[in-house]
Amino acid sequence: MLDTQCVSKRKLVNKTKDLRLRVEPELYESFREACYQLDLSASHVLRRLMQQFVEKVPPNQEAFWLSGGTVSDRDLQ
Repeated sequence: MLDTQCVSKRKLVNKTKDLRLRVEPELYESFREACYQLDLSASHVLRRLMQQFVEKVPPNQEAFWLSGGTVSDRDLQ
């Protein structure tokens, strides 16, 4: 049987950056509710979205964004 407390502490060792952002209260509440309904933590969902985003954005990101490029929801699936 795994010691979940120990496993959780090991996972935190490599996660040393905090992200703070401002969003509309309605968006925040809707996001938290959706996470709750799916039994997922907000942190897990945001990490996954960030990873998918990084994988989908072209290597020359500056030119991509300056040219008006966007990443659609479909691109992140």
